[in-house]
Order: sequence, then C-alpha cells, then structure tokens
Amino acid sequence: GSTPPGSHSRLIGVSCSSPTACTAVGWFGDMATAGNDPLVEVWNGSTWAFQTSASQGDGGQLNSVSCLAAGSCVAVGSVGAALIETSAGSTWTATLPSGLGQASLTGVSCGAKDACLAVGTATVPAGTLLALRSAGDTWTRQDAPVPKGATSGQFDAVSCPPGGRCVAVGSFATTLGQSEPVIGEQS
Repeated sequence: GSTPPGSHSRLIGVSCSSPTACTAVGWFGDMATAGNDPLVEVWNGSTWAFQTSASQGDGGQLNSVSCLAAGSCVAVGSVGAALIETSAGSTWTATLPSGLGQASLTGVSCGAKDACLAVGTATVPAGTLLALRSAGDTWTRQDAPVPKGATSGQFDAVSCPPGGRCVAVGSFATTLGQSEPVIGEQS
C-alpha cells in the first residue's frame, strides 16, 4: 500500500462499497512533532492510494467510515472537537459540528445517500450518548440519555441498513465505577 507523510500510522475503520472500491481511515503522525493527522487510504481494486483529508494539518484522527459507492463516503473522528468528513470523488470536505464541547465521533453508518448516523461522546451536555443524524449537508443531534444511575457514556459503533432503523452500541459508567453495555435504536 501507499505510505502517507510521517513516520508512523494506524488504520482504524474501513468500508467497501464493492470488491474494487474500499476506503480506510485512521491517523498518521510525525515522530519529530508528536502530532497526528487524519489518514485516508483508498483501494481501487489493485492498489491502495493515500488521499488528503480535508482536515490535514489540524491534528486528530478519523475513526470510522461508511461508503455507499466509490468516492461517496462519510468519515468521522476528532480534531479536538467532533469531525465529519464527506467525499465527492477524491475531494474531502470537513464539518465541525458546534455545541458539543470536547467531542469525538467513533462510528458512522449510512443507510442511504444523505441518511447517515454518527455516534460518539461529548462533554456538552453531560449525561447523553451522542448521536448526529444527517439530512443532506445538515447534521442534527439525536442524543439518547444515559441509563439511570450512569455517570457518563458513549456510543462506539453504529449500523444503519437501507430503509431500516439504526442500532448503536457502546457503554456507560455507573456511579460505582463499573462499565456496562448499552444499545440504542433510532428509526
């Protein structure tokens, strides 16, 4: 595969819309500066190629990607704030949703074009499991409350089948410091 600039890297998420169209995301960094940048690698059926992320140079990473077709993907992660990147061909565009505090998006799934759900964790407001739903270029919050007796929580992954309800999974912390699983559904 190709190697992005920098001396170390990690791929975290992958989505394939066909045997000849895959996109993998993660981070790469420079050992000298100890900084990371979002990483995008694209498979065309015979080779992997590095693509420049829209948030390259801003630090952070991409954690998950969902592709409905070659060059039509949504990737999520963080750059100190929640990060959503969308692709049109080989060009990526970044969106930083506001009002989330120190947030990170850890999963995304698209059941149809412009119908995606991104999940993760946010500090604002406290006591919610973060979920953002897309409608075209607009992302709106559709958080779920943490279960009674929980102090914090996050969704880690999500799956949205075409025409169906989305299911997100993650965990929450109890007042006793224990971690418990959580499952959320959205139609």
